[in-house]
Amino acid sequence: MALLVLNVKEKPEKRVLCEICSTEMTERHCRLVCLNCGFKWDCSDR
Repeated sequence: MALLVLNVKEKPEKRVLCEICSTEMTERHCRLVCLNCGFKWDCSDR
């Protein structure tokens, strides 16, 4: 009999959606970027 152990203590990722097109934004350093439409949020905008 095999036993499968999963690590479930990982933090859930914070998902941010683009204001313009509602696509999930990607975090790059201090900036959030929408790969669909190019909209950007800088860390000072948060």
